[in-house]
Amino acid sequence: MNVKAAQSTTEALNHRGLAKVNSIGGGAYGGYWNQDGTGAVLNGLHSSTDTTQQSAQVDVTGPFSLFGRTHQAMFGYNDSRTVAWSPQYRCNMVSDTRTSPSALGCQFRANNGFPITDWHNGVDDDYRILAYKTGLHTKTITRLQGMYAATRLSITDPLSVILGARISDYSSTTLATSGARSSQQQNGIVTPYLGAVYDLNDTYSLYASYTDIFSPQSEENANGSKIEPIRGQSYETGIKGAWFDGRVNAQAAYFLTRQENKAVTDGGNLTPTGAQAYKTGSGVETEGIDLEVSGALTPDWNIYGGYTYLHFRRLNADGQSDPSHLFKASTTYHLSGALDRLTVGAGVTAQTNIRATSTPAGVPTNGVSRGPTDVNWSGYAIWNAMAKYQLTDETAVTLNANNLFDKTYYTRYGFYAGAIYGDPRSVSLTLSTAF
Repeated sequence: MNVKAAQSTTEALNHRGLAKVNSIGGGAYGGYWNQDGTGAVLNGLHSSTDTTQQSAQVDVTGPFSLFGRTHQAMFGYNDSRTVAWSPQYRCNMVSDTRTSPSALGCQFRANNGFPITDWHNGVDDDYRILAYKTGLHTKTITRLQGMYAATRLSITDPLSVILGARISDYSSTTLATSGARSSQQQNGIVTPYLGAVYDLNDTYSLYASYTDIFSPQSEENANGSKIEPIRGQSYETGIKGAWFDGRVNAQAAYFLTRQENKAVTDGGNLTPTGAQAYKTGSGVETEGIDLEVSGALTPDWNIYGGYTYLHFRRLNADGQSDPSHLFKASTTYHLSGALDRLTVGAGVTAQTNIRATSTPAGVPTNGVSRGPTDVNWSGYAIWNAMAKYQLTDETAVTLNANNLFDKTYYTRYGFYAGAIYGDPRSVSLTLSTAF
């Protein structure tokens, strides 16, 4: 038996200003900056949240005998409760020469923020936000309870079957600053699991699995209520292989996932605390192939290679956020002879382009956008390298170089017609020792 219990308290404060595209009213978006330094608008946000989470989990596992064979049984129960409390604020954005009208909710956007004189020179030092609590607050209580039972049945020597199911109760209640109460509750949600493994021989095994999906989401809608949990199904089948006494392993798999209710951005709408609001999307259906090999070809030579192909049969309203082709490879080699204290390695991550949707704002016309537009982000390959020298049996020095060729790429796509740059080239030197 394994018993776990935990409690955590988190206090989060958002007090920030940034230049970004944002709503200017009437379903339009502005604040696009120009090459000559004009056009950018300083947005401001002030909010805070106090969150307390309590959780407990009990798991029991053990063998049992049936029909002359030994099987495994698993049972468990978990319970978590989260209380999030967010006070309401009223704010002014001020500078040495200007004070904005008071804003309830402390969200300053392209229509009520402060223009930036020249974004080449950054933000003026005298800009700031003055915040005052109104005495009102929002409160959200979320609870997730569930119990599961599963068994691994040894049907024959080469065939094992896994059967399981989980029953979940979920509730979320939000009390808004207006006093209005909104809630969602789902009881007795059954998510079954079925899997099978068949050993063809000592090297190869076939497997297949099916499971239902029930996953609560943390995103909130414009009223401050949690988005409904994700519901769906997941299928996977494949073959696994092991060579050299298990030192090298490989896998080829086909998978299909269907998800309903996945949260997507709700245009320019905000939550009561000023965060981006979300709504339930039209759903996601993705199928793909995953290939992977890893292990030690020799005692000194380790390898890893992986390839994933994704086919998006149905997309939610936010569009595609993953590449159709993703490849990863890495290797390390421990040298011998006079260099037997040195280990070197290299790796690469490569992906194809991503056709996404810039939402809720798209590519502007004359500095104004009136809705989403399609965008195409280029693919890229990022190389890394390392060298580790064992000074003594206890002490080593390691040199890591990330993004070795200083490739310019993006890691987040399409939100408000923006993209987030990936990390540039970086080099680190680490000294480690054990006592």
